[in-house]
Amino acid sequence: NEVRFVGHPTLVQSDIKDKDSNATLINIVFALHAVARPSIVKCYYDLSKRLGKALKYEEERYNYVTNEIKALQAAHDIVLSSLEEGDRMSASGY
Repeated sequence: NEVRFVGHPTLVQSDIKDKDSNATLINIVFALHAVARPSIVKCYYDLSKRLGKALKYEEERYNYVTNEIKALQAAHDIVLSSLEEGDRMSASGY
């Protein structure tokens, strides 16, 4: 395997009134070599914590993570729909 995953989950308190907010836990994870020095592992752990706090702040302020998730889901749906259309076209011989 030779991979070590380093990360820190950050809980985002969701407003019960806001039904559109799906992001309740942000977890930034880095994949490192399993033999990485402890000082390197700690640096990535600390970076993961800091990025989590920054994303939590932006989520609470502007729903940043929620909006980005929605944009990624929309892009995924477009690509999937396009691929399915291509499959139908090739199956019909056009």
